This record gives sequence, structure tokens and C-alpha cells, in this order.
Amino acid sequence: MKTGVFFTAVLGLLLLFFISGAVWADAGPHGGYTDTPDACATCHRTHTAPGPRLLNSDATGNEFCYTCHNGTGASATPVVSTHANTDFANSAEAAFSLACTQCHDPHGNASALAIVREYVQVQAGASPVTSGPVVFTAREGTNSFDDGVSPPSSRICVTCHDNANNPGFPMSNHVGGANHVGGDDFTSLDCTACHTHSLDADLYTEDGFMP
Repeated sequence: MKTGVFFTAVLGLLLLFFISGAVWADAGPHGGYTDTPDACATCHRTHTAPGPRLLNSDATGNEFCYTCHNGTGASATPVVSTHANTDFANSAEAAFSLACTQCHDPHGNASALAIVREYVQVQAGASPVTSGPVVFTAREGTNSFDDGVSPPSSRICVTCHDNANNPGFPMSNHVGGANHVGGDDFTSLDCTACHTHSLDADLYTEDGFMP
């Protein structure tokens, strides 16, 4: 009698295990990702996260990005600053700034440089507007910052700096990397050769990416 109960219990546990396993496999949280959960742990904690979205820091917005991208912790793109236009003369608009994640996808994209988003979040007045698809795979030439051939919406810099998204003040210098009247020829350079994220190594100075 006891033996029958034992085998029944074991059979029940095995059935529960396999049925539950099937449910986890079909509707689990890790579908589509590679089997490298340690990469997730760089930013997320499952049970002890102090921040929202299981983030391992209570810092928010750009501050969270700066926990690594402050010139000491990240292997690439150290010392960044927000993109604004308050530090140079003749600015076309009032003070503004962008969040890192408006241009960059923190979860990455193997086919894009600098983990630039496929769709950049453009601020149009008080409302964010999603741009057209950005194809940014090179720093020069085709699919670069501004290759002069691809549609404006697909070029990372021109996503904002064209007449549609910046009425009256479109990008006019170095379109396609070419020289402008009275200027120099920058065909062989990319935008960030002059327009860096930060000019003075100060994270909190909004340099506006100006040269």
C-alpha cells in the first residue's frame, strides 16, 4: 500500500515537473535572448534591485548611464554629457537636453554602431515623436552620420537637424560630409571628429556637441 502511494506521488511530481517546464519554455521571460544572463546582471538584479525595472542602482535617467560611462567604468564612450545648445552663441532654440536613451538603446543592436536606436526619439515641442528608421552602421560613407545619399530620417545627426524636425534651421553645413561655402571639406571625417559628447570632461556641462 505504501509502495503504491509512493510511486503515485513520484509520478505526480514528475508530471508536474514536465508540465511546468513546458509552460516556462513557452512563456518564459528569457525568450529570444542569448544564454548570457551575466550580461543582464551588469544593470539588473532580480530580487534586490533598489531601482525601477530591476535596475541595480536607484540612479535614474542619464545618471544611471553615468554609473559606467563616467570615464572610469566603461570600455567605450567615456565622459559623456547631455546634448543641448546653451553653451554657444546664436542658439536657435531655448535650452533643452536629451536623455541618453533617446538616441542609444541600452540593450544594444549588433548591427548598429554605438548602440544607436533603430528609431530615435525626437522631441517636437512638448511631445516626443519617434523618427523614421535609422540605419547607422558606419562612421563615414554609406549609412554614416550624414552620408548625403540615404533619406534624412535614416541619418543619425539629420534625424533632428533637417528642416522637418528643426523648422527654419535645417542642417546646412557639411551635408553629406561635403564643404559649405567658405568652409573646409570634411568628406573624410565623421561628425564626432569635431562634435564630441563632451568638450571639457565635465559630465554635467551641456556642451551641445559643438566643436
